[in-house]
This record gives sequence, C-alpha cells and structure tokens, in this order.
Amino acid sequence: MGYSAGASVALRVAVARPDLVHKLVLISGTFGNDGLLIRPSADAEPPPELVDAFASVSPDGADHLRVVITKVAQAAVEEPGLAVADLEAVGCQTLLMLGDDDLVSLEHNVLMYRSLPSAQLAVVPGASHLLLLEKPAFCTRLVEEFLTVGPKPTMLPIRRASPHEP
Repeated sequence: MGYSAGASVALRVAVARPDLVHKLVLISGTFGNDGLLIRPSADAEPPPELVDAFASVSPDGADHLRVVITKVAQAAVEEPGLAVADLEAVGCQTLLMLGDDDLVSLEHNVLMYRSLPSAQLAVVPGASHLLLLEKPAFCTRLVEEFLTVGPKPTMLPIRRASPHEP
C-alpha cells in the first residue's frame, strides 16, 4: 500500500517484482509525473493537519516533513515515469483510490485503471489529495474490504467479463 509518492514506489515494486506483491493499494498515486495537476513544490507550506499526522509517526519529528517534501518535489521533476505498457506486468489485484478533487488527475487514474490487468477504481467524493485525513472511516472501509474480501464478479460484467465468454 502506498499513498501519494509512496503509491508510485509501491507500483514500481509491483512492476519490478510481481512475485513479491499479492495485492496492491495505490492511493492518490501516479505512474508518471504527467498525472499531476499541480507539481509538488518544496516552497509550499503543507497543511497543518498533514504536518501533525506526519509528526505523529515520524521518528524525525515534524520538521523532517520539509525534507520529504523537497525530495518528492525533486523526484517529480527528475524521475522518469513508467510507461503504460509497464503496468501490464502487475498481475495482482490492485485498488486505485483518489479524491474527486485530488491533485492527481482522474484521467490519469482512469488510464492506470484500464492498463492494470486486475484493477478496481474508487473515487472518494468530496475529498482532496488529503482524503485519508478528510474521510478516514470511508477510506479505511474501502481498503479493508479490498484486502479482506476476494474478488467477486459484478452482476453485469463488462470490463471484468471472461475473455472466453461471448
């Protein structure tokens, strides 16, 4: 599971070592930097809620968030993204989740959804890139269900229809 830049890292692991990844959750992530509506900036002031959440789990404290943001901003400029064809290597079930007002484009996530062989897409209404802070119970429920319940066919399968069926 990865969130934001961490989702890109998790996706790269799944592409490079599909034998190690059995299920994948990508929250507000991209496979290429062209999926960002707004590029991260090391100069931007992060929301206090994000600083507090980071500080609560970081052994380096709240001030280290600035270091992380600087590295993420640098990677968004310098790191090459994955190609659509690379996504076909991901053989595991994948949940893509983003906010409907995310800084990651919905179109980019739809392309990722269509390119990953076994993906599900969840667009969280009324949420931004901070969807985990804005709608924690809803997001937790989506992830928990994805991780604990096996894939089930939809009642009217279109995308998930077996290729052997007419």
